[in-house]
Amino acid sequence: MFFKNSFRSRIFILLIIVMFIPIFFLGMNTYLNIYEYLIKQQNQTTLKNVINDTKLVDSWFEGKIKILKSMSLSLGLELKNNKNTKRINEYLKRQKENSGKDFLNIYITTKDGINYDSNSLDYDLKKVDFRKRKWYLEAKENDRLFISKPYEDIVTGYNVITVSIPIKDENGNFIGVLGMDFMFDKVIEQIKKINIGKNSFHVVIADDNSLLYKNDFVDGINYLPIIKKQGEFVKIDYNGKKLIGIYTRLNSINVGIITFEDVNRYYLQINKFIEQFIGIFIFTVIVAIFSVLYISKKISIPVVELKRGVRRLLEGNLDVQISTAADDDFNELMESFNLMAKALKKNYDDLKKQSKDLFMKNQLLQEMNLELEASFNQLRATTEQLNFSENKYRTLIENISDFIWVIDVDGTITYVNNSIQNILGYKPQDIIGKNISTIICTLDNNEDITDILNKFCKKDFKDYDLCFIKSDGKERVIIASNINRILDSSGKLIGIEGIGRDVTEKRKLEKRIVEQNEKLRTLNEISYYLVSQNKMDDLLNAIVNRICELFKIEICSIRLLKGEELEIMAFAGGLKELAYKKSINIHEDIIGKAVIEKKIIVLSNVIESNIYKEDKNSYKYIKALKCLIFIPLILESKVIGILTVGSIKKLNHEDIDMLKAFSNYATVVIEKTRLCEDLKESYFKTIKALATAVEAKDAYTEGHSVRVSRYSTLIAKFMGLDEKMIEEIKIAGILHDIGKIGINDAILTKPGKLTEEEFQEIIKHPSIGKKILQHIGLSQNILDGVLLHHKRYDLKGYPKDIKIDSLPLTACIIGVADAFDAMTTNRSYSNAKTMEEAMRELILFKGSQFCPKVVEVMEYIYNTHKEKLEEIINSI
Repeated sequence: MFFKNSFRSRIFILLIIVMFIPIFFLGMNTYLNIYEYLIKQQNQTTLKNVINDTKLVDSWFEGKIKILKSMSLSLGLELKNNKNTKRINEYLKRQKENSGKDFLNIYITTKDGINYDSNSLDYDLKKVDFRKRKWYLEAKENDRLFISKPYEDIVTGYNVITVSIPIKDENGNFIGVLGMDFMFDKVIEQIKKINIGKNSFHVVIADDNSLLYKNDFVDGINYLPIIKKQGEFVKIDYNGKKLIGIYTRLNSINVGIITFEDVNRYYLQINKFIEQFIGIFIFTVIVAIFSVLYISKKISIPVVELKRGVRRLLEGNLDVQISTAADDDFNELMESFNLMAKALKKNYDDLKKQSKDLFMKNQLLQEMNLELEASFNQLRATTEQLNFSENKYRTLIENISDFIWVIDVDGTITYVNNSIQNILGYKPQDIIGKNISTIICTLDNNEDITDILNKFCKKDFKDYDLCFIKSDGKERVIIASNINRILDSSGKLIGIEGIGRDVTEKRKLEKRIVEQNEKLRTLNEISYYLVSQNKMDDLLNAIVNRICELFKIEICSIRLLKGEELEIMAFAGGLKELAYKKSINIHEDIIGKAVIEKKIIVLSNVIESNIYKEDKNSYKYIKALKCLIFIPLILESKVIGILTVGSIKKLNHEDIDMLKAFSNYATVVIEKTRLCEDLKESYFKTIKALATAVEAKDAYTEGHSVRVSRYSTLIAKFMGLDEKMIEEIKIAGILHDIGKIGINDAILTKPGKLTEEEFQEIIKHPSIGKKILQHIGLSQNILDGVLLHHKRYDLKGYPKDIKIDSLPLTACIIGVADAFDAMTTNRSYSNAKTMEEAMRELILFKGSQFCPKVVEVMEYIYNTHKEKLEEIINSI
């Protein structure tokens, strides 16, 4: 039996103690550190992915809500001026089609109970008063965006979420509510993109913590502990299972999402790795036990043989010889023993005398031999263990998918794992020894490679994006890296190591999402800007300039259709001089094809030989541009013009779709502006008719109101006032004497001096004028000009009962214009003065009767643009 040999058993026990205590503690320490590290890394990575997934879903909903807000802005004037149900339904239908399959329906309910919808459904809308629906009441009463809980649509029977927003006209008056239905199943599809693992399931919770959606197998779970720890992983027990969950919010639709995963599935890969680690550790222990058995046997056999030989020698057998087999230190010892035995036999007599001393030396030699054997075996076992550990961890590092690199303090690469070949295309042996600056480049032009390496020498980094150059020298790969400094025992920096993974595609996707959101945001701003334009020329120039800015293109123009001719109205861009300025017949140019066929035409890679013979105008573009697009501006199936876009680079389908959506909106705004201009023209004609009715009572004042309006407008322009103020002054000038309608004709046409009673009667005309106009919605500036144009700058004059601190600018300007026209025209009570005499009169009473600033502007006009004053005097 093994343990009968006491020497061998001692060797075995000693080796077990020396080997297994370090192996056990090393294994346990490694197990605990690796397990904790893997758990921490997985939780951090999963949490970041869940937050990013939530942001992407939230961005999707925000984009849809922005579309709804943009539509509500454009529909205010449309609903006020146009009650054509078919036209509005078609507009809603186009908006729905442009938005893809995300909306079930887009509809409007006005405050009068009129309903419009994008689906044009054949049900009887009169049976249902949608003004009593919650989506209508919430949007109207709270005057803001409303997002409903899921409910069953009364028309389609689908579960939907309604997003509604109030519609107002240009004065902020409530008109109705615009609603948009999301299919709840579509919403859930987006929410299911937020995952912890492959088998995640979800719960959707409203602001009041009520359930909106859940899987059937999660009944009875208490969600409040998870909701209270928003953005953190929470473990719970449910029906004997351990679940892990996290609560995130979709702020765009005011709901919370709890994402669950089975804990065992979530940590499956980590548990498998730990099981493999334990298996390797147990296998190592078994191998070590058999190694100890083998080593102890290998050591003990020659020692036992030597002991037997010594015993026989001590018994007096001087012919004893020990056989040798192995070629090692034990073999040399045995051979020495045999030589010694021969020498003993030859020198028997001497050995007798020295036997005592030789015996003691022999004993000492045996002890030294045992110590030497023990030390040798311990060193050998330790070396084998170190070699085994090195091979094990080298295999682990070489085979992981992450890219690992190590450099010294000078930036020289001292180690890279095999992943460099899969990620960058380099072989490890070709890159080791080179400086890391040969394979990395900067993401920021304001930073160079030296700055990056200096940062790494000062501190460690987590998830630092490094840009590496692939072996082809052209393609760039972004590696999200954890950077750690390597320090010696004294704390001195001796190198830097990094471990990371390829995130190039992820960064591209993030950049693309940001760019698309930026385009949608800019498009919304442009839409708001266009709605605020009132003049057709300003509007069209704003459209082409904003398109050039948004899409970074070289040329953009708008032509409006008049008969069969396309007349250019606006153009912009760096190559705007290429635009053909003359009218184009729709039957003589390829641009006309877009009008006739009512479709978008895209020209690219076109040469002169394969375009229309008459199309020399378009060929001027094509020689300088890579892409030329003709987009028809269609309103109610009628083409009103063409939007032309040219670029030195090709535009993708997304850009063309966005241009199409923008052109649809621009078409509506152009038509709105045209209608406004027509309305304004009719408005001015009505005002002039009123002024003419007043002047018809007195031949001497014929044309007076128009001339005062023109003088006032001229002064306002030279004072640099804004367009709105100039427009109000123009109107006030025409209407300033409208109150004379209420004055007796005999007083107005009396040739001589008025009596006191007659004068008191005639000075009432400003107050009468205000009473006539104050209920028809005119601005305060216009009313001030009518009421106070006879009020002096020093606040004397009439009406006397009006108490003000200073004279409004409108009244100042009309007062000067009125006095100037009165002095330079014949009246029943006086003859006309010359312009020079009239100017001297204005200057004489500057600061008392007349506003100094207005008189100074009038002086400047008289001195530099006298012909403009003469033109007004002689016009009527």
